[in-house]
Amino acid sequence: MRMLANLPIVSELLMVLKDPVLAYVLLTGSLLAFSGDLVFDIGSQFFRDELDLLGDGEMSEERLEQNQLISVLTTLPAEILIIPGAMLVGSLGQRLGSLRLLKILIPISGICTASGVIMALAPSYWLVPVVCIAQNYAALAGNIPLKHLVAQVAPEGRVGEAMGTLGMLGQAVGFVANAATAAVTPMLLSCMPKPLWIYYVVCGALTLVAMLPVRYIVLPVAEDKLECVHCTTDATDSASRPGTPRTPNTPFSVSSRELRGLDLDCDLVVKRTTNSRA
Repeated sequence: MRMLANLPIVSELLMVLKDPVLAYVLLTGSLLAFSGDLVFDIGSQFFRDELDLLGDGEMSEERLEQNQLISVLTTLPAEILIIPGAMLVGSLGQRLGSLRLLKILIPISGICTASGVIMALAPSYWLVPVVCIAQNYAALAGNIPLKHLVAQVAPEGRVGEAMGTLGMLGQAVGFVANAATAAVTPMLLSCMPKPLWIYYVVCGALTLVAMLPVRYIVLPVAEDKLECVHCTTDATDSASRPGTPRTPNTPFSVSSRELRGLDLDCDLVVKRTTNSRA
């Protein structure tokens, strides 16, 4: 039994089961990844279907050029214009914190995901890059603040395992999304013409569902640490016992709570450390 618990996958799953906060973060990431993978899987077919480029038989030269144009419009503009968005989200993460930023971005991601339905309402070539850019911006919530949260809430010394678990879940979710697309799409096509817009509405709603586990994510609490740059670890005791000499040039740390009642004549440097969860 102990050998089984030491296996990589089993060990990571046990780590998640023992840490509910980490489990909620990973559940949030799985919901965001699932909705993003679904719309990514049907995106190319959706654009061509709405623009009537999916003809039977031999493809004419004009239609071939139109399909090549769709391929360019779905990749190049989104890859370029996602750069300032990623930089902005990174900057906001520094100012607001990852958890607060994630709570803000999830509703925005839901709207961006569902915005793909406008292609069904007014199909046109210029809307293709707009929808793709919106989908890329929708993925920012799961790519930046959520990954930082995983590192924050991971058990001490197991950040690498937690990040690996997130990656493993991402691959598993991608497989499930592909299987769901392959199973559901033929049924939709048999029921109604051009039904792929439904994916965008459903995935937008599914993205909003990710707000539920986010409510239970509690970050570790940071406490001020006052580090004396001159004294040894024994300085705390020596300060409480007058006449006891201190050894210079060796740093020690004492919390701001422990500092009360101590008479230290040293230079103190405030540091932030993480010690517990609220």
